[in-house]
Amino acid sequence: MHLTKLFRQFWVILLLIFSGACCCSINHKNIETQPEELKVILRTFLKNELLKVWYPACIDSVNGGFLSDFNYNWTPEGRQDKMIVGQARHVWTASQAFLFFNDSSYYQIARHGFHFLKQKMWDTDFGGFYMILDSSGNDINNSYFDEKTSYGNSFAIYALASYYMISGDSSALQLAVETFKWLEEHSHDTVYKGYFDKMLRDGSLYTQSNSGITGIELKKNNGKIIILQSIFLKPSQGYMKYGPTAYCDNERWKYSNS
Repeated sequence: MHLTKLFRQFWVILLLIFSGACCCSINHKNIETQPEELKVILRTFLKNELLKVWYPACIDSVNGGFLSDFNYNWTPEGRQDKMIVGQARHVWTASQAFLFFNDSSYYQIARHGFHFLKQKMWDTDFGGFYMILDSSGNDINNSYFDEKTSYGNSFAIYALASYYMISGDSSALQLAVETFKWLEEHSHDTVYKGYFDKMLRDGSLYTQSNSGITGIELKKNNGKIIILQSIFLKPSQGYMKYGPTAYCDNERWKYSNS
């Protein structure tokens, strides 16, 4: 997850630098218009400098899903393995972009990504989402094929919820429900609470004895943060709202004391 942390830190630094530059560029004589000016600047930057760079460049029109590896001038290169975290983030981003800009091209991008999640990344034998597959969505014959995480599956939940919000596709909602149930069955710690981060493909807990790896961190703050994002944020923010003891009735989440 080292690259994921670097990616997150990069965007935090970028936004801080850009926000500072925006503030410095605004005429202080018109301070009462700063918020509106800043909104226009950020909106333009979001669409022209971020979204237009990634889309359609990262769309894999051959194998489905999204490309991840590019060189300095945005030419695809490398193996293009596909990780559930990256694939889900693209679906969420495109869904939110559609809601924000009301641009149908983002809807098509989100639908493209959803189909890859549903048809390739979901494990039809044991449930849950694979961690990493190859560029075509097949086993890459390494340990990641036998590993699943609460971190990755939680990203899938809020990607599916966001896509369901813009599409009304009941299969997206159902897949989000199935993912939640899979986490509850295999990741939720009913004794000490919280969620285990790593599981084997069949959902059994990832331990030193069955993996041969020492120093395994059974629970991580990073994974718990993403779980909270996926299950407790409001529907108005593009998420479904439910929790560790929730159930779905008529497409509405309710809470149970069981």
